[in-house]
Amino acid sequence: MDRLRLLVVRRLCLHVAGPALALSLAAGSAFALAGPVAAASPETCPAGTTNIAQFQWTGSAWAAQGAASGLSVSGDTTLARWIRDGGTIAAVVITAGTVTINYTYDPRTWNGAIAASDVEAAAGAPLSEIDFCSGTQVSPTSGSTISVGVTKTATCATIGSDGMAMVSGTITIVRHKPAEPSPSVAIRIRTTRDNIWANGAWLGETTSIPGLTSVVMAPGTDTITVPYTVSFDPGNATAFTNKIEITVEEAVSGLDRHKYYSATADFGVCAAAAPTPTPTPTPEGSVGAATPTPTATPTPAHSMSSSPEGSVEAATPVPSASVPNTAAGSPAGNGSPAPLLAFGILLVSSGALFACARIVIRR
Repeated sequence: MDRLRLLVVRRLCLHVAGPALALSLAAGSAFALAGPVAAASPETCPAGTTNIAQFQWTGSAWAAQGAASGLSVSGDTTLARWIRDGGTIAAVVITAGTVTINYTYDPRTWNGAIAASDVEAAAGAPLSEIDFCSGTQVSPTSGSTISVGVTKTATCATIGSDGMAMVSGTITIVRHKPAEPSPSVAIRIRTTRDNIWANGAWLGETTSIPGLTSVVMAPGTDTITVPYTVSFDPGNATAFTNKIEITVEEAVSGLDRHKYYSATADFGVCAAAAPTPTPTPTPEGSVGAATPTPTATPTPAHSMSSSPEGSVEAATPVPSASVPNTAAGSPAGNGSPAPLLAFGILLVSSGALFACARIVIRR
């Protein structure tokens, strides 16, 4: 009886386990054939724009594949700079590693810089291809909660003794608010590139702006304004364009906006300060010789003056009302010889008169 029961249990187990095993094997085979999850589909030029030029890295430089449409690209696979003569660009399609994404420009622009790090999903892979799209500008906000506007100012450039120039000013970031009411979110300023251009050539750049690079706009904060300075080699140029270009992302989720926000400001070289002229001494007696006018000093009564008495230049001091006129210009006090002198003159005069009188009488 026990052997019969054991036989029945074995057959029941085989009956149930067989299909389950077959199903597991089939699922494993299907997973093996499917392979890893496929990457996101490559992006193309945004709606409303048209691909007008493609540049690829040849191993040593960026080269147009077909028509260049007035575009030129320089730099390398880490940072590429581009400029277009005679038109603007609305978007670019960037390929780094196996990832291809698009970035729109707000506003449309005639130059820019593209970094491999802009393609976050590429995990540091180098740039290999850049496509340029021309057309209408994509809506600045597009209903996104991580959209901003940018403005900037620029002073005139000062030239240092080493020939390098420096420009300064302010950069302002303003949060865009979607048409539909939505809660404010934290926005991180992910990248900042401040470039100087003149005559179609790139002259200098800074990628770290204190108070702006990697700064988070907290919920409820709508505006950030920071100062900046950029040093560059002006060459022979006297008129320049300063362009700030940033990217933003949602601070919590890390969701990238895939848009280059920018603003420009034109400026020139500061006027040189006029040097203070140094007076040239003129020989004495020559025409135009400036002779300082001496300050008139009263001439004491006991000293002689070189000016004739009664002339315009004769300086006769006016005695003080409290000092006797007999000692004008002389110090007052006991022991003054003026009274004795006057008495002597009086005696001599009297003697002379007496002698004259005797002579007359004798005659």
